[in-house]
Amino acid sequence: KVVFDYAHHPTQIRNILSIYQGRKLVVFQPHTYSRTQAYFDDFCLALSLADHLVIMETYGARECVIDGADSSCLAEQISTIIAKKRVEYIKSTDKTIDCVIKHKNNFDYILFLGAGDIYDLKGKLTPYLN
Repeated sequence: KVVFDYAHHPTQIRNILSIYQGRKLVVFQPHTYSRTQAYFDDFCLALSLADHLVIMETYGARECVIDGADSSCLAEQISTIIAKKRVEYIKSTDKTIDCVIKHKNNFDYILFLGAGDIYDLKGKLTPYLN
């Protein structure tokens, strides 16, 4: 089952991950550097509930990059909480799609979480996820 959800706050992420019981592949796109910075530790804890986590580039929404508050920092910190092999930081949309296709049969749910251009993946993935 594939779910796209606007969850872009740690509380929303925890809630959505608790709803779906079973193995979960989570694709997350942080929305804004300032939100990532403000809730960094909370994001780490919430996203560590995923069985496998793919983190896309931060959707900046006109914000400038804030050192220590981008996707790569989030992925690095989460990989210290859960097994490193279960966390992937992927910069490109095409490589994110390849990763989801590669792993799709290992999970009960594929959850796309966040706000930004993560929703562009929906149309590109549809032929591979039916």
